[in-house]
This record gives sequence, structure tokens and C-alpha cells, in this order.
Amino acid sequence: VWGAAGDGGRKAGGDVRPLEMVRSGRVVAFAGIGNPAAFRGTLAGLGAELAGFRGFADHHPYAADDLRLLDGWARDLRADLVLTTLKDLVKVRAERIGDAPVLAVEIAMELVAGGDALAPLLARITGGSAGGAAA
Repeated sequence: VWGAAGDGGRKAGGDVRPLEMVRSGRVVAFAGIGNPAAFRGTLAGLGAELAGFRGFADHHPYAADDLRLLDGWARDLRADLVLTTLKDLVKVRAERIGDAPVLAVEIAMELVAGGDALAPLLARITGGSAGGAAA
């Protein structure tokens, strides 16, 4: 899995791979989330040049027929790498689609400044302590 704000991408088995992998070879991607176009935009922002993209409805169940179609699609596009969301990777449970490894892009956020000011605001919104800071 690659993290847009993190350090890599994750395979179904949990292995983390370097983010640079999205920038080389023939990359295809798919997502069954509320806004697949936003995921595609994230991949473009990471430098991925997609040879193909498939969007599915949010919470798509990925039946065996879907996996066969994705497999043929990835083979037809000669994919070297298949990217998806972590949410979809859990549902697909595949190490490979076509002849390519399947990896999830894990998106994370790291607050690098202003945490002391943000923590009490979050605590006030959530009605509790945020990050251990006093409200």
C-alpha cells in the first residue's frame, strides 16, 4: 500500500511498498467508493499515469464475475501494477489481477504544525479529549 502522506503501498498480505512504484510501468486502477473520480485524481497527483481506470458503485461487493472481468481488463491493458483503495483491497482479497500485483493506496494525514491549537478545538467538537490535550 502506498500512502499519499505516508511511505508506501500495501499488498493484500500487508507488505508495504515504496510510493515510487506508482510512477513506473503500465498502471491500472479501480475503486468502489463514493467518488471514484477523486481516487483517480489522487493517483494522478501521486504521479501515476494510468493506462486504465474502472469505477464501481460505493460498497461494491466484487463477485467472482467482477474479478474475472478485472483480470481480463488488466491483461488486455498489459498492466504491470493494479492499484485500488484499501477498502476495495479487503473486499477483493487478491494478490494479483491479470499478471500484475494488486496494491492499495493508503491515504494518511500527518499534522506537522499547529497540533497544540487544534487539539482543544477537536476536543470541543467531539465532547472529549483530542490527542491527550486539555480542553
